[in-house]
Amino acid sequence: MDDRGMSDLSFIGNPFTWCNGSRGRKRISTRLDKSDYNSLIESIWNKEVQGNDKWILQQKLKAIARGLSKWSKESIGDVFTSVKQTELEMCRLEQEYETNNDDANRQNLYKAQAEYTRWLNMQESILKQKSRIKSAEEGDSNSKYFHNVIKEKIRRAHIYRIKDNQGTWIEGNEATTSAAIDHFSNLFTHTQSDNNLSILECIEPMVTE
Repeated sequence: MDDRGMSDLSFIGNPFTWCNGSRGRKRISTRLDKSDYNSLIESIWNKEVQGNDKWILQQKLKAIARGLSKWSKESIGDVFTSVKQTELEMCRLEQEYETNNDDANRQNLYKAQAEYTRWLNMQESILKQKSRIKSAEEGDSNSKYFHNVIKEKIRRAHIYRIKDNQGTWIEGNEATTSAAIDHFSNLFTHTQSDNNLSILECIEPMVTE
């Protein structure tokens, strides 16, 4: 760089691009660099494989897939396990906030919700990639994988508990269904006494007999 009359501009900001979200001694911060990623692929690709061209290509692609999977778990972590763990932590903090809704518990809950959303987005990205791969390999057949994807979507869309008009949490399919029906029945059902028509008397009639 000196020979070319150039200088390093460096950078401003956090030197780390990723952390595992833990606290204390369990916290891991690192800077993910594309050079590590490229070096990994290059080292795997350059390994000698015996066979014809088609066999060599197939084996190298499989080796790269295994290597990237291992690299991802070591650098980022197990996404699916992290989704379950952060979801449990978020539910625990929700219960704490319901018991004591102070600023500290609210901030902890917001952080847990953000962390859960981050891992959930990563999981959805992985599922979309796998879905495209499976779709290309198997078409639109009712494979076991697509059944699992549908089950996962149904699980996330399922309502496990709701809060009634008195502020009490209700759990269970029958109880939540009954509470929801009662809520909307009361919401859309009005008695005749609720309609106060005396206010219409102040409107001047525009049509005469």
